[in-house]
Amino acid sequence: MKSLGKDQILNEPFRGKILHETLPEGCPHVSSLPEDFYTIPLTVRHSKDLEHSLAKFVQGEVMDGDNRFLCDQCQKKVNAIKRICLSEIPNHLCFTLKRFELDFDIMEIVLLKNYFELPNIISLKPLTHEPEKNEEEEKNSYTENNRYRLSGAVIYNGSSPDRGVYYSLVKDREDGETWYKIGPQGKEEFEFKDFPEEAFGGEEDRYL
Repeated sequence: MKSLGKDQILNEPFRGKILHETLPEGCPHVSSLPEDFYTIPLTVRHSKDLEHSLAKFVQGEVMDGDNRFLCDQCQKKVNAIKRICLSEIPNHLCFTLKRFELDFDIMEIVLLKNYFELPNIISLKPLTHEPEKNEEEEKNSYTENNRYRLSGAVIYNGSSPDRGVYYSLVKDREDGETWYKIGPQGKEEFEFKDFPEEAFGGEEDRYL
């Protein structure tokens, strides 16, 4: 993409920044490492919905005992909190759900079939360092001050990682109401009231 001068095709709508932070106790030297992201990977095991999995994604890790943080400037080890937060969020936010997982008992990739719910609207304000947008910025923003509306999903329909197909559920950008199902059989209108049954997983062999 970069060699063709088209990297902005992905960067403008989809790129955000994650901040890896280490917050030491009794020490003013905070360690911050930024990293670009285009999708946020979330676990579905032991998670009931998107908000729950997001909370685990940014949950801080306590560094104490033998795992204390070494401050290069203070030249001493101190207790600290290691965490992730979102320093910049994109106009269009994508999540990848980890439905495929290595089972170490049988050393095979398995499909996680548990139920996982998606909200129609989600706010990332508690997870970001972004300042509040003013009225003009809010008017020109897709995210409505860190709030996102569900606009599509890629569904895996299969009984195992190697026996299935993918298809998409997509909301029409023009009217903002009509949904379509797009897959190997073509394109057809889709009733949004059926979204939970189609996309949330559980007993059926369809998984987001």
